Amino acid sequence: MPVTDLSRLLVDQVEPSGKPVVHYDAGLKGFGLRIMPSGLLPVSWTPR
Repeated sequence: MPVTDLSRLLVDQVEPSGKPVVHYDAGLKGFGLRIMPSGLLPVSWTPR
């Protein structure tokens, strides 16, 4: 689970991989960006 400052630049640069990956925001606890293998970028709000 990568933790980073989510920004528009990061969203534009992420590439899908063979499995779902969630990038969590460093400043907003529980807020993450899930990148699906299909390339879809649903935003998720999940407790961690």
